[in-house]
Amino acid sequence: MIVRLIIAKVLHNRIHDYTDLVKNKWGPLLEKHGGKFLGVFVNIEKTEHEVIGLMRFNSMEHQRAVTEAMKNDEQFPRLTAVMQPMLQRIEIRLIEPVE
Repeated sequence: MIVRLIIAKVLHNRIHDYTDLVKNKWGPLLEKHGGKFLGVFVNIEKTEHEVIGLMRFNSMEHQRAVTEAMKNDEQFPRLTAVMQPMLQRIEIRLIEPVE
């Protein structure tokens, strides 16, 4: 199992818009192409305007295939074009459980 952790620093007045897009558009797009959307979270520290998204994949190969399929979906460029102006920075990490 691989988990993609996305930490997005979002403009403070756009957090609600961003989380709505992640829940209602990004998550379904990911699942359409075979990934599992685990949820979106907001950092509750008042000095941080971070939105964290979690996604699960079966393996690195699965993660790459889902990502490639998403990039080839006609919805992807429209969605990223809407989300990009809301962002100050984004970090993406791929993590796996320790056995």
